[in-house]
Amino acid sequence: MSDRHGTLLLVIPIVLPLTDHLFCLSHLLSNIDQNLRRAIGGRWAEFMAEFWKAYRAVSPEMFTERWEALVASFPEAAAYLTNELWPCRERWAWTFVAHKFTVGSRTNGRVESENRVSKNWSGAKTSLYQLYAATNKRTDGQSLKDMCTVRDSSRQKHPSQIETVFPGPLSVIRKHVGSFGLQICFREMESSLYYAVEALQIPAGFRYWRMTNTYENDTAHIGSKWLLRLVVNQGLRVTMVLRVSHLGTGKAHILAFTDNQTYVCDCTMGLSLGLPCRHYFHVLSSTGNLRFHLSVINRR
Repeated sequence: MSDRHGTLLLVIPIVLPLTDHLFCLSHLLSNIDQNLRRAIGGRWAEFMAEFWKAYRAVSPEMFTERWEALVASFPEAAAYLTNELWPCRERWAWTFVAHKFTVGSRTNGRVESENRVSKNWSGAKTSLYQLYAATNKRTDGQSLKDMCTVRDSSRQKHPSQIETVFPGPLSVIRKHVGSFGLQICFREMESSLYYAVEALQIPAGFRYWRMTNTYENDTAHIGSKWLLRLVVNQGLRVTMVLRVSHLGTGKAHILAFTDNQTYVCDCTMGLSLGLPCRHYFHVLSSTGNLRFHLSVINRR
């Protein structure tokens, strides 16, 4: 993830040909501000509201529709929107990046923060070896802190209800996952208790889920139709589709389980952050034939 610097656009496909190059949302918004605010003038707030509406589209088709409406509503910005942002939409628009593993980040702010810290021990006279050694020392210190946090968390007595519902997953997570992953998983386990689950059956006349796309959820972070299409395009076969609904708000999410023992949820947390969501944990606790596997947590 980076800004749209010309050098990076040329080098990354050569150096990292198998890596998805995404654009930092913060830099993208800064560029939009610099190039369009003056031209749009008093309608700036209206423009940004419409831009975010297009950005949050849950499918490519919806994004195209809303983007065309944005361009038509603001002809003074049409050239920039059409020539600069539209061609690279698959590197920044939510519907194209929500399912990519970015450890939950949409900006490169973490890298820039670390860069500011590294300037405290480096300067114009610092050699590459000295910078390398200092960076490793800081990394070792962070790793030690994480290990201590995991140890303390593993010794902490959590609410007995969670310990009872998820004894197996908690044991595996405490053994193999870092402090951040452990804390997030436990939080999602707690939240999972407030949901209900139902199975969505394959419609009559269809043999596989790839033959139909009748499920849509307007409140999802990514469209269910688009999600199932992504799964099938990866060569995976969907074996089970479930709807998980919140008992209080009624808000629903769709989970699809595949033949390689993984799952995808339209909340995209498992895909983007790389940690299982509360909807998965609810299914895990309420479905007898489903077993927790460490593969649902991405390596960092």
